[in-house]
Amino acid sequence: MKRIVALAGAILLGASGLADAEPVQDTDEFVRMGAYVAASDVGRSAEFYQTILGRPPMMALDGFVAFDVAGGILAVVSKAKYAPGSRPSLAAVPYIQVQDIKSLKERLAHKIEGPLPDIIEEPGIHLLKLSDPEGQTVEFFQLFVE
Repeated sequence: MKRIVALAGAILLGASGLADAEPVQDTDEFVRMGAYVAASDVGRSAEFYQTILGRPPMMALDGFVAFDVAGGILAVVSKAKYAPGSRPSLAAVPYIQVQDIKSLKERLAHKIEGPLPDIIEEPGIHLLKLSDPEGQTVEFFQLFVE
């Protein structure tokens, strides 16, 4: 069932050719998907992500804090050490699927400073776009497949 929902969601989001794709083999060279955001204050940003994700990091090193998100990794890294000269970007956005976006927004309403943006409600998908302390966008989405 999860595979059907994932496939339907991908089709809904405009992906093409997924129905004909070969299944991933156990020998696939890719082990885990990850993304990181660069931060000038890793502690402050890591605290933000711990708050929005509702869990402690799986790993915390000097200048690198990683969170397990549905089997993938979302990390906060030292801008000075790992990404000098980087700027917040809309070209690569952490994009996290949730089961209930309204519940997520309610949970975060009392934990994040300032008002939260409205949930964007499009046919088949609802989105909640937040900005972290560095100005990096992180987006949560919920799919609605009939």
